[in-house]
Amino acid sequence: MAASSEEQQGAAPYREITFAGVALGVIVGVVMTVSFTYAGLKLGFTVPASMVSAMLGWGVLRGLLKKGSIVENNINQTVAAAINVSSAGVIFTVPVLYLFQAERARGSATVAQAAQRAGLSIEQYVARHPELQAIDPKFLWAMAGASLAGALLGVLFIIPSRKQMIELERLVFPTGVATATILKASASGARRAKMLGWGILTSVLFATFVGLPGVVQGLPWPAIEEFSISERLHLPAWFAITLAVSGGLTSIGGGYITGRAGLVLMVGAVIGHWIVTPAVITQGWLPDRAWLDVVARAGTNIDAAQSVLTAHGEHCRAANTCAEFVSMGHQLAAGAHGHGASDAANAVLGGWAYRNVTRPLGVGMLLGGSIASVILTAPVLLAAVRSVRRARASQSGASQELDPRLMYVGIGTGFVILVFAAWMGASAVGTGTISVGSILLASAIATAWMWLANIIVSITTGKTDNSPLSGMALITILLILTALGRSEAGVMVAMVMAVAVCVATGQGSDMMQDLKTGHLVGALPRRQQLTQLLVAWIGPLVSLVTLFVLAKKFVFGNDPLTAPQAQAIKAAIELLAPAPDATLAQQALADATRLRYAVGAAVGLTLTLGAGGGLGVVLGLSMYLPMSVTLTYSIGCAITVWTEKKYGRDWVEERGIPLAAGWLVGEGLAQVVLVGVDLARVAAGGRA
Repeated sequence: MAASSEEQQGAAPYREITFAGVALGVIVGVVMTVSFTYAGLKLGFTVPASMVSAMLGWGVLRGLLKKGSIVENNINQTVAAAINVSSAGVIFTVPVLYLFQAERARGSATVAQAAQRAGLSIEQYVARHPELQAIDPKFLWAMAGASLAGALLGVLFIIPSRKQMIELERLVFPTGVATATILKASASGARRAKMLGWGILTSVLFATFVGLPGVVQGLPWPAIEEFSISERLHLPAWFAITLAVSGGLTSIGGGYITGRAGLVLMVGAVIGHWIVTPAVITQGWLPDRAWLDVVARAGTNIDAAQSVLTAHGEHCRAANTCAEFVSMGHQLAAGAHGHGASDAANAVLGGWAYRNVTRPLGVGMLLGGSIASVILTAPVLLAAVRSVRRARASQSGASQELDPRLMYVGIGTGFVILVFAAWMGASAVGTGTISVGSILLASAIATAWMWLANIIVSITTGKTDNSPLSGMALITILLILTALGRSEAGVMVAMVMAVAVCVATGQGSDMMQDLKTGHLVGALPRRQQLTQLLVAWIGPLVSLVTLFVLAKKFVFGNDPLTAPQAQAIKAAIELLAPAPDATLAQQALADATRLRYAVGAAVGLTLTLGAGGGLGVVLGLSMYLPMSVTLTYSIGCAITVWTEKKYGRDWVEERGIPLAAGWLVGEGLAQVVLVGVDLARVAAGGRA
């Protein structure tokens, strides 16, 4: 077993905490945070940064600088992972604010009129105008404070459990073990780093080629978001067979890294896109309100459609009485006004069924599967409590941990930041008030739950390599809304606490993965703990800035950035605290959507409890994601199966996975850079 005592480490002539190792970790961590913020919003999950940074570490520290040691590279991967891990906590929660703002825009009479003038459905109009989802900057500052508090508390809360989880119970922590294997494999380290570099380069070039026409006018090739096989086969637009082009390497890379296990996502995609959505349309399970969008799309080109829209559009939107649009809509879909109008009508119908039936069912399954995952971790919860008791009873090895006095100061500081973030978020709402006592109560509840959730997630990660972060956020929202009530200010405080808990549990589980790696390569625990504590704050800020930039170009909840985990949290809030000022039409749609959430949740709960393995979450995610993402992702999974069969598992691990990881990093980074360039161009007076 690798040595880890103070004396052994002190005698070892190895470089460990060095400027090169820390600086490389910061650079890699920031780059991957930017990339994985984009990838996570698109795919609904992120991948561990530890292995990617360990591969890069061999290429830079050993390959270029000729100085790197195993424990120095371990510090590099600890820093990079500590920065990057917060991206999951941010992208699973903060986009909820943008989703709610876009929802308000869809209910606006002004937006409805503008959509009608543009010949678009309201959904299409909002999807093309990112400014409609803009939120008060004060909310982002509140989320920044919550993220910082979560990053600080997440690291500090998990440190006392290190000895119990890693040395006594010897939890596996698969990613930590895999990272340690990379660190020790000096012979293959350079080869993996080279493949990773090629992956980054090719994906940057590909993403730039695909995305540049959207930034630079007059290029000889068009911007292509996706490739529609359905269109080539002359299938109805609502029977989606599409491949992602923009973001395609992100999907393929994610699928390749997941491998055979990821193919189950295609099952959910088939159910959602090839069974549920077509059934809604062909069986006529559409409300009259859906046909308004069909007629509105055709209104600018077809006089008969425009006449119906002018006469009855406002009444339909306000009172949800839309029978006048059914006949005209059927004519358009059937081709009575030309093939072009028919294709457009079927595309609108497919979009409506997917958006209002398939996706809510998928979100509900995500929600139910997350709840079931928490139920299944009840034994883990009991084990966690016993572990903490045993750790307190045992004082051996205390010198290897961070100074307890520093921990107490850090925990107190984190709590103060959390209280301030909650106060800032509540005060920015502008409607209703919430007392300081209520904010303190919410902060105390969230902090206590954060400590417990941190242990639960770390043990779950140690045993299965899965981190149910969104499930922890959902429980946080339930706890805070129960304590404070369901006012708008209460919802905002609940969101602040959910962000903090999600970031904290991500940091805690990552800390334990890194400490497992360090334990296997002979690193000193407190050096890793101190290093992670010093850099953990960087990731949330980078992810929030990236999110802010992406929100200027893309409307979250729409392809390419569908933000499925945030959609599940939004669904939970809508079930717990429905909007009080909705119109009749909005209320009818909201009631139907909540019913689908509930049905999906029941299915997801049953599947996960019955079959285990997070089946409800996986199927719900694939029903929610666009077919272009899931199909392309599944191709990546299939390529893994093929290459493993043809070349062997060693080839997959040493060449295929590093290349795929490079695709994830490079394309996400290129996409964010292109968005930044486009925004700068518009700010300088260019055409939007």
